[in-house]
Amino acid sequence: MIRDAGKPLRPAADHPCRPKRATMTFHSFQYLVFLPVVVALHFALPHRFRWMLLLASSYLFYAAWRADFLFLLILSTVTDYAVGLRMEAARTQSARRAILGVSLLVNLGLLFVFKYTSALWDVAGQIATGLFAADPADFTHFDIILPLGISFYTFQTLSYTIDIYRGRIRAERHLGYFALYVAFFPQLLAGPIERAGHLLNELRTSRRFDWRWVGPSYFLIVLGLAKKLVIADRLARILAPIVQDPLHFSPLAVLLTPAATVYQYYCDLSGYADIALGSAMLLGVRLSRNFDRPFAASSTMRFWYRWHITVTAWFRDYLLRSLVKGGSVAASRPLALMITGLVIGLWHGPTLGWAIAGCSVGLLAIPESRWARWRIRNAIGPRTALQRFLWEWAGRLYVWTVVFFLIGMPLTWGDLGMLTRVLEHIATLRLDDILMLLAVPAAQSYTVPIVILAIIALEIWQWLDAHGWAGRIIDALWLEVRWLSATAFAIGVLILADLSQSGFLYFKF
Repeated sequence: MIRDAGKPLRPAADHPCRPKRATMTFHSFQYLVFLPVVVALHFALPHRFRWMLLLASSYLFYAAWRADFLFLLILSTVTDYAVGLRMEAARTQSARRAILGVSLLVNLGLLFVFKYTSALWDVAGQIATGLFAADPADFTHFDIILPLGISFYTFQTLSYTIDIYRGRIRAERHLGYFALYVAFFPQLLAGPIERAGHLLNELRTSRRFDWRWVGPSYFLIVLGLAKKLVIADRLARILAPIVQDPLHFSPLAVLLTPAATVYQYYCDLSGYADIALGSAMLLGVRLSRNFDRPFAASSTMRFWYRWHITVTAWFRDYLLRSLVKGGSVAASRPLALMITGLVIGLWHGPTLGWAIAGCSVGLLAIPESRWARWRIRNAIGPRTALQRFLWEWAGRLYVWTVVFFLIGMPLTWGDLGMLTRVLEHIATLRLDDILMLLAVPAAQSYTVPIVILAIIALEIWQWLDAHGWAGRIIDALWLEVRWLSATAFAIGVLILADLSQSGFLYFKF
């Protein structure tokens, strides 16, 4: 399942599984027309018909990529709808377990075929040619198109069937609402992964249009576009030549590239989440928060619980706790943490880089969890304001070192041979290399200060928002000033946007 592709990870735009045709992505002109039309029609209809509009809109949104793969989404929907009803009607635990197995087999089977078949074929070819002198031509690499969002809607429907099996929720009787729960377009392609108990209730609740939603929704959407188009996509342009040929750049530039890659991922992923939350809010639906300033965390465990929150929570609730409470690893929490970390890595992609990153997460979680329990048991921790400040920043420096370098390095250069050469190149770092921070082509030199200033502005805004100052500042402004500021922000994003990239990074997962 793990393959060393010999190449660094490529962004979604260049991924071989991405089709060349246009997709109605959140930053496309089509979506900017599609969303307000859906919102207007949604609130023009009586509540009892709104689910039909939203379901049709969600299927249209997905079909704009490939209509034929809509069949897979409908197959998962119908399977788990039937499984939920049958499981609730079953009288014995063994029958419920067998019915749950149908859901696991269908959903995980589809995910496995589309996501891992190509990687397994490559591994089989390497084994056959290495051990049995087989003809490499018999194992020519091939790519299977990965259906957009399959990792996310698969996990969302599995959470529904597993929660019914555990007795936490009742099966949904209305097929239309259940289909909408699976396919709701703002969160369909890259999360957040919603639980049925929350999203079904949101979709069923009748709400009238409220102009008070418009301001926060508009700002979230523009903020998401700024993260994606101004920071993430410009970072992608800066980093691409360094990732492809690191030995021709300054050792300091190469050293900083993994940190910049991780931050690119953050802005790309959290930008999508912001647009998703803003789009759903316009429809009167509240989605779960998916990012909460992960780089402000003081431990790697807290970092992951702030990074793509619903994905981390899914693995915690449905994998880690199952491993700890039952099965062959019930008595070994460290082993359960290792398995969970590895699975999280491989869920992102069947590459050596993701496997190493996942194992690193699992390994670091073992001493951190023990240290946290020991501190609580012995009441050890900072007591004065200065101690709390130093303790917090020491933890953040530790998190940045681990995430930016220990995890960022294998994600940036997944090939062990290239990673070794990169480390040897970094070892030649000299003091005068500081003057050559990023050796980028002259035509792109203006991109660097734009990205740096945008990152500083984003971090300041997130700090103000986390401490409650952002809301107070906005509330203190006149309504006209708020809208003028928001419009100026949107125009600035449009001017500074890098439109050379396409798609979001999590589309390839």
